[in-house]
Amino acid sequence: MKGYTAKLVAVWVVALFLLPSLGSLAKAETFKWGEPIDLGAVQLTKESRDCVECHLRATPFIVYDWYKSVHRMVGVGCYECHSAQPGTRPDVEKHYGYYITLIVTPKQCARCHPAVVEEYEKSIHAFAGLHAYVLREEPAYWMILAKQFGWNEHYVIPKEYIATEWVPKIVREYVHDNQYGIKVLEEDPTNAIVPYNPLNLSIDHYVAKTALYIWGIRGCLACHGVRMDVKAAYAYPSLSQLMADMKAGTAPDKIVFDPAFITNHGIGRVNPDGSLGSCEACHPYHSFSVKIARKGAYQACGRCHTGPDHPNDLQWLKSVHGAIFLGEASDWNWDAPVNNWKPGRDFRAPTCVTCHMAAVYDQRGNVEYASSHDVAIICKWKLGKWVYTLPRVAGLPDFAFPSATATHAPVFKSPTTGDTITLVYPEPGWKERRERAIAMCSQCHTKEYAASWLKTSDWMIILADWMRDAYVLKIANMLKEKGLFTPMDEWMVRNLGAMANRPTKMAAFHFAPDYTWWDGIMEFTEKIEEWLLDVYDRPAVIKKAPEIRKAIEEILPWLKTQYEGEETTGTVKALSELQKVTVTELVKNVPPEVKAYASKVQDIKPPAKPLVKGVAVTGAKPVAEYKASLVNTTGSNGFPFYALLVVPAALPLAAFAVRRKEE
Repeated sequence: MKGYTAKLVAVWVVALFLLPSLGSLAKAETFKWGEPIDLGAVQLTKESRDCVECHLRATPFIVYDWYKSVHRMVGVGCYECHSAQPGTRPDVEKHYGYYITLIVTPKQCARCHPAVVEEYEKSIHAFAGLHAYVLREEPAYWMILAKQFGWNEHYVIPKEYIATEWVPKIVREYVHDNQYGIKVLEEDPTNAIVPYNPLNLSIDHYVAKTALYIWGIRGCLACHGVRMDVKAAYAYPSLSQLMADMKAGTAPDKIVFDPAFITNHGIGRVNPDGSLGSCEACHPYHSFSVKIARKGAYQACGRCHTGPDHPNDLQWLKSVHGAIFLGEASDWNWDAPVNNWKPGRDFRAPTCVTCHMAAVYDQRGNVEYASSHDVAIICKWKLGKWVYTLPRVAGLPDFAFPSATATHAPVFKSPTTGDTITLVYPEPGWKERRERAIAMCSQCHTKEYAASWLKTSDWMIILADWMRDAYVLKIANMLKEKGLFTPMDEWMVRNLGAMANRPTKMAAFHFAPDYTWWDGIMEFTEKIEEWLLDVYDRPAVIKKAPEIRKAIEEILPWLKTQYEGEETTGTVKALSELQKVTVTELVKNVPPEVKAYASKVQDIKPPAKPLVKGVAVTGAKPVAEYKASLVNTTGSNGFPFYALLVVPAALPLAAFAVRRKEE
């Protein structure tokens, strides 16, 4: 008996030492809001532990964010992501003895995720930043606004306006300073932290076009991505000099970015190390949550795929898919592992990621198509460059770049590292992408249903493109040939394409009825007509280009008769002949047969008896309570913490078993 008691005591002593460590293990695998950080069970390298312990005091929010991440659970800390070799890129800086970069690029993420980065670097997302920059000379983005007012590099906002009139008179009088505008800029507390103005703007030299570029950085390029490989991104005399000083070890320890650039996280950011893209655009640092990306239109994707030029978020949200999401999304499993996130089991309706990126499963639940970071992996068409509707032919040069031809693919070469990227459409081709789309939809629908939607959408977009080419671009080219194409025409034609033609075609594939019809083909038609009527009435067109008026009359066959005062079909007279007509006069002109029918309808009386016999309704029996025990099917490999509860109960049982064996 004494031996048994001694062993039982020994087992409990061991348990008392084990349970705290198991608790730490549990904390290492989970995080709950409101709990303090416990680094005891977190496995980190010395470098990363130095970072975390320091930043826990300096920037605790960032550490808390990282603490919630899978990175922390697998021992990936600050240094594994931010470390860099000096001289390899212009933004490497020495930080408390470690060489790091503030900006983490896909090339750094590829240290652990090489396949994902390789796939992403070839995608339309990665090219988005370069697309925005090469289109500056086209009717797009921020520079089109400058053309409206004739702004050039020498157009400067007067210093007198900034110093005085910019600040309301009542404020200047109250503070007894008629040049208070200077004070509110020069005495701002941000100057002590960032001593450089964005893009070298100053009160004495406020270039309107430069300021407009900053609006583009915060607007267009906030999604598309800025170029962090150009001189403008750095507060340094020369980018080449910065690289030379970096390699020689004479560059400043702290690299100062231009304040307009440093805050950019665009999906196609051109990075200092020659890579393209920004992983945090969809996976916000430092938790890098897959849940935020998966929820799509209300989270990562909807930040950029919204607005009049690409309202994909609302086109999806106003579909049946969106309705189901709004009703049930809070109950879905958003944290299942990649390639183990299944429709039906983990969620009921697709979000952006489900269709455009997630794995596709066959009828037995096996992965048929793996998850992809090529977001166009199900897209047969390239609709972004609105003047084209391109089938995604693998290897086709990207025609968004002006230098591209059918036989020549443009190449991007990084001015900082010399790395090159050929700008072509990646594998697979459009047929394989459409096959994946059918398989993806068929996880929830029949193949016939899926194919019907996709096939019908193809045939719909032909009409929208015909209207673009035969009605918009035809007249635009005629105006250009006559020298009558104004900056406002450039704006209008761009908007007819990007704000009307493109979203109309996108609506065909996102299933929202109103965005397909009223905000789709109908709005496109209305905007075309408004622009054509404006062109038709211009004195310069009337005087110098009668052929343009004739072409518009062919597009709008009713137009000529209205202007000449002729009748069209006998139902509408010329606009110049329209007069006020009383109701009595209208009634006099009603044909006799219409009057007779109206009188007949008015005399109809409702039947005396109901058309359907009444049916007795009996009360339903009480519904029995239904209970079901659900098996955990999340596919998560996390630690089963409820198993810890078994330990106290298991110890006496183990001791009892030992005693019986001795007996």
